[in-house]
Amino acid sequence: MQLRQYHLIFALLLGFVILSCFLEIYSGLILRMAWPSEKIQAWQKSRPTHRMFQASSGQQTSNSRTKLPNGLQKMNLHPSVAPCEGGTPEPNLVFIKTHKTGSTTLSHIINRFGYTRGLSFALNKRQTNGHLGYINLSTTTPKEIFLPPIGVSNLSRTFMYNLMTGHARYDRAKMDAFMTSPIHYVTILRDPGHQFESAFSHFQFDDAFLSKERRHPKMMPAKIEHFMGKPEFYRDRLKHLSWEKQKGIRWYYAKNNQMFDMGLDHEHHEDGDMVSAYIDKLEEEMDLVLITEYYDESLLLLKSYLCWDTADILYVSKNVRLPSAPVSESLRKKLRQWNSVDMKLYKHFNDSLWNKIRVYGPNFQTDLAKFREQLKEVFDECVGDLEVSKHGRFKYFDYKVKAGSGVNCTLIVASKSALLSSIWQRQSQQTDTLVKGGNTQLSLNNSL
Repeated sequence: MQLRQYHLIFALLLGFVILSCFLEIYSGLILRMAWPSEKIQAWQKSRPTHRMFQASSGQQTSNSRTKLPNGLQKMNLHPSVAPCEGGTPEPNLVFIKTHKTGSTTLSHIINRFGYTRGLSFALNKRQTNGHLGYINLSTTTPKEIFLPPIGVSNLSRTFMYNLMTGHARYDRAKMDAFMTSPIHYVTILRDPGHQFESAFSHFQFDDAFLSKERRHPKMMPAKIEHFMGKPEFYRDRLKHLSWEKQKGIRWYYAKNNQMFDMGLDHEHHEDGDMVSAYIDKLEEEMDLVLITEYYDESLLLLKSYLCWDTADILYVSKNVRLPSAPVSESLRKKLRQWNSVDMKLYKHFNDSLWNKIRVYGPNFQTDLAKFREQLKEVFDECVGDLEVSKHGRFKYFDYKVKAGSGVNCTLIVASKSALLSSIWQRQSQQTDTLVKGGNTQLSLNNSL
């Protein structure tokens, strides 16, 4: 008797499922007969779809179930900036300045845009070099650390800024709190096989070598090869050494430092699902991720997304590392394996960049050729001699402006420190901005 009841319940449930399927098919047929195809498409788009089944270019949606730690959850954001079609230039931008990716050149482009328009920067009031230092952002950071925005008193309860271009780890919620809305976020990534080579030289990771080891490898490739013989050992030694008055800071930059700059702590780097979920979060939150190896292509997309002019993205390279002995491809492979999380991040956003280039349309290559021709003209017109500088043992060069070439050339070619000093002094003194007829005209600081 009890068995028959189970059979009856099963039959009823089966019948209900079959009836539901029939009604779904029947309602679909009625819908197609009654509605035009464009209305059907609109209705389908409006239906709630589980995140697991949503298509997204360049994303691994299977990882969306992974729960990110507190403070790293995805934000509810405004839509990304659509490609510009004759709109107003976007003035509000956070540039997440990664290390040794060509980021100084890009920050100079953005700094020049803000300087010539009288915009307010999130600047460390204790440093004129534009770096925010190794600080943990909080709700009190603007009042405690930053210069006030232009035209805003120190006594104001809140500080809101247009631009942020100094080194600071990505922290969307805290950055949104002091940036003017609508705010847009961009960053730049580089192939770890090359980026880590540059980071090794800049951060002088060979300081971790034992005393008896330091005199043997002389050339940079040999030093990197030696480090990669026992990378965990040498990285751990960096915990006990200081850099820019911060003990142990180089430990964070000696492995997967691009992902670290983008906000994911090293404790999560061994969790593949966590890494994939965080990349998915960045895909949703970043308006554009530029790629160093495709610098000019990336800048064209930046111009389009932010409705800037071509003149706004003209550049001359900054902080260029002096040529050194070549690194073998086998060593670059080791660097990519050591920085495997950065490699995963880089591959994802390299694919994303090329998806955006395809969306740009058939004029992309023509526009790119025109842009590169303009860059050549700027270089010929504006660039004078080279100037070699040092940061510890790290040597780099900048170009000097050609004598008599004018203010525009000065702004493009000026060193990062010269332009940042002018920005810092203007915002700290707030005395050299003249507003005439709604246009901001700047009296350039003597450093330029």
